Amino acid sequence: VNYVALYSSTLSDDDIKSDINGNRESSIYTADGSGNQVSFTEIQPATYKLATYKNGYIPKIQTVEISSESDPVTVSLRALGDATNDGSVDVSDIILIRDIILGEANATARMETDTDLSTAADVNKDSRIDVSDIILVRDRILGVVDENYEKKS
Repeated sequence: VNYVALYSSTLSDDDIKSDINGNRESSIYTADGSGNQVSFTEIQPATYKLATYKNGYIPKIQTVEISSESDPVTVSLRALGDATNDGSVDVSDIILIRDIILGEANATARMETDTDLSTAADVNKDSRIDVSDIILVRDRILGVVDENYEKKS
């Protein structure tokens, strides 16, 4: 995790997403993170919204309860390109993205139940799911681009 922030539980997810992409003024607590566990010290016990971000992954907002002796919060992020949400970017993701483009019934139904699927499948973040997203996933599988979808040198 590259970025971690706590927000008031009353703040909307849209406001939090705007803050993450902006100057991060609304957060109560921010930290740089590593690994997939986040610990908080000197935080008033309460319910918060936890926003986590890592390059190449979908930002995640979740509600957490922080107590005076709180255990670390485990965060699992979904990689861009991991359309199947199985923890890896592979050929099955290309097939699902293809099915979305073709309007296949199973893919359409899956998009209705998986709220992050369209974000994971829109790898180039152009607000469309198309062949260019498939090409980026293919390039990642082949090692042409890294997990941030930047060309390797």
